[in-house]
Amino acid sequence: MDQFKALFATSRIPIKNAKDTIYVFDKSNHIAVLCRGSVYYFQVLWPDGHVAVDETDIADILEAIQRHAKEEVGTSKDALKGQQSIGVLTSLPRNDWAEAREELTKHSPQNAESLKIIDSALFVLVLDDYIPQNKHDAAANMLHGSYLLKGYGLDHEPNAASMSFSQFGGIDRPADGGTFSDYQAGSCCNRWYDKLQIIVCADGTAGINFEHSAIDGHTALRFVSDVYAETVISFAQSITKLVAAHDMIPNVISAKVVRAATTALDHEGRATLDVFPKKIHFDIPERMHRRIYHAETALGDEIVASETFVLEFRDYGKSFITTNQLSPDSYVQMSMMLAYYKLYGRIVCAYEPVLTKNFFHGRTEAMRPATMEAKTLCEVFTDPMATPQQKISALRTATQVHSKLVKDCSQGFGVDRHLFALKCIADKKGLPTPPFYHSKPWKLLNHTILSTSNCGNPSIAGFGFGPVVPDGLGVGYIIKENQLHYSISSKHRQTRRYAYTLESVLKEMSQLFLDQKKDSVGASLRAADDAAVHRKHLSNTLIPTISYDSYGDMWGESSGPPSVVPPSRKNNGQPQQQRCTQPPALASPDEQTNGTSMQSLSSPLEGMGLDTLGQNNFPSESSQDMEVVETSSSLPRHILRRQSSKEVGSVLRVPSIAYTKLSQRGIQIDMPTKPTRDSFHRHQSLD
Repeated sequence: MDQFKALFATSRIPIKNAKDTIYVFDKSNHIAVLCRGSVYYFQVLWPDGHVAVDETDIADILEAIQRHAKEEVGTSKDALKGQQSIGVLTSLPRNDWAEAREELTKHSPQNAESLKIIDSALFVLVLDDYIPQNKHDAAANMLHGSYLLKGYGLDHEPNAASMSFSQFGGIDRPADGGTFSDYQAGSCCNRWYDKLQIIVCADGTAGINFEHSAIDGHTALRFVSDVYAETVISFAQSITKLVAAHDMIPNVISAKVVRAATTALDHEGRATLDVFPKKIHFDIPERMHRRIYHAETALGDEIVASETFVLEFRDYGKSFITTNQLSPDSYVQMSMMLAYYKLYGRIVCAYEPVLTKNFFHGRTEAMRPATMEAKTLCEVFTDPMATPQQKISALRTATQVHSKLVKDCSQGFGVDRHLFALKCIADKKGLPTPPFYHSKPWKLLNHTILSTSNCGNPSIAGFGFGPVVPDGLGVGYIIKENQLHYSISSKHRQTRRYAYTLESVLKEMSQLFLDQKKDSVGASLRAADDAAVHRKHLSNTLIPTISYDSYGDMWGESSGPPSVVPPSRKNNGQPQQQRCTQPPALASPDEQTNGTSMQSLSSPLEGMGLDTLGQNNFPSESSQDMEVVETSSSLPRHILRRQSSKEVGSVLRVPSIAYTKLSQRGIQIDMPTKPTRDSFHRHQSLD
């Protein structure tokens, strides 16, 4: 629970030639909004923690921010070229960002105040004008933003006849021969990577991008799960409000709304809490304009070199795996190891984080899936002479070893974190580093090619991250009841080919168990037939027939020996053949030796809505860097429109109606609405 203190109103501050520091601002009561590279903010909480704006107010404020940002970009060439997108500096190497930040604060006190407003915000709400074309684009946009280069002639304003552009491609010279220039129009500049970001695209697609040094994935997952659950419950309450028992549906997140616009007015009728949006201004020197531009071009190189591919495997999921007495997580881990070995013919260093939340302030331990048993599995699976029984045996052994190691790591018996902690202590105290930390095994152990993580539940449509080494793969996966979801990213590697290989491996693994069950059913049928033939010779009666197809006994008719029907008196004493009037129930998991189980391939509805949760602190309103943005009163009530049933990929969506079991995998729903914090400006060093 300690990590929840660092979820909101938290910022990672770069320090020149030193370790970064995590700052938590206990009294924050405002949020920052990024739109077209410009930064705005407005208050959302009263000092006592009550919410000061309702949904109508938020929609009104955000609409005003979007309108103001659009008008400003349309009249400013600097903004058009991304030179005002100061958030792109947070993508620089940490020491470079520290130098730029120091230069900004020394140049003007206004810059220092503006950075403080952003740092102390509860979170950053990112409004993108980008619309993902598919699930792969959506996943990439949540990870690093979109890349879209545009060009125009400096001698005149840009127009359709004088400019052309393409994504990931070259830009033609102006058709009329004007002077050529370019600017980044993608959403990659509309980010602030030092803080928790809630990203909303132009079509309502939403996701989060969080700073990993302060919190782990399960903390962010808890936040998203509660928001999703509250969205579903709010919808349920809206359609049952006329029912007598409408108040029987409890809220997951309890928050008292006291609108500042209609309450707590002073003697002149003005609101005592100003919730109007204001733009944050920066005094940017010319040298900083060039630094921002170069930061954008460096980020562009990283984006162009990266590829994100989403594999949604819908043939089966957790239900099929557990039916065959295998651990779902271990099964998925072996599938990724097998896919890499099948594609490249070698075992590489892999990583899976394991939660150590049973310990005080516990975070994670590193589990290494590349065991000797996993190596044997890969060799057996790719051996054309290996039998299906040998492959199944190797798979069971490898998953059992993997599951044991995961359990050991969760109980504090891992080695990675312990060894790394000893190295950090030696570095911090100036002690000589043992030769082991310069050895080849240590270097290989810390060069993780397959960086993986399991973080998901029904409230998430996708989850992913980038590779941790230049030649590696980053694989975030979600194990659902009837499907497996992988979000795979890499740089300069065959991401799609690996995904397709992974898909074929998953099909091959499942076919082993399907064939085994089919053989088991066939053996049972043959044994039953032999016994029936023997009885036929003894009793001279007809044998009831059993219908089954290539998938085995679909209706479970072979679950027992065929019964013999005595001659019917209504048929003149002649024996009558038994007929099955209705299909028997499918075999239970414990009866799978006699029949096959049917697997549902339907996927649950997924989505999310947006809500606000946090503590409060707000900078002085007398700062001269504030610009009040006027709002209108006749704006739509909801900023996020409902999504269609079309799959949008590795993102979070607003649901129309759904039921989700939030207690899966130990996720609780009793998170306090006001997480306790330490003193103001509590900070924590990242060493």
